[in-house]
Amino acid sequence: MILPSAGLLPAILRQQGADVLLTYDELIGKIDVLLGGRVAEQTIYGKLSTGAANDLTKATDIVKKMITEYGMSETFKNVVLSQHRAPLLGAQAEPGVIREYAESTQTYVDEEIARIVNQR
Repeated sequence: MILPSAGLLPAILRQQGADVLLTYDELIGKIDVLLGGRVAEQTIYGKLSTGAANDLTKATDIVKKMITEYGMSETFKNVVLSQHRAPLLGAQAEPGVIREYAESTQTYVDEEIARIVNQR
C-alpha cells in the first residue's frame, strides 16, 4: 500500500485508536492516572499550581463522555445525552453548543462530573 506524504498517516492511526473499547473501570483508571499530577503537587509542594491544567481538562472530558455519550450514568443508564455544535451566524459569531436536554439535566451532568472527579 502506498500512502501519500501529506500527513494522512497520523489521522489514520488516530482514527483506528478511536475504535478501541474501554470498560468503565478502564476509563476510571485513565482518570486516576491523569489526576496523579495534581496529587503529587499537593503531596510534594503542599499547594496547587497550574501544572495539572491539561490533565484536569482531559479527566473532565472523559467523565463528561462517560455520562453524556457512553451511557455510564446512574440516572441516565444506556442513554446518550445529545448535543451538537451551533452553526456560526456571521463573521463575529462564536461557535456554541446546542444541548438537546433540559437545564436540570445539564446541572445533573455538571454535579456528576464533579462528584466522580472529586472522589478519585
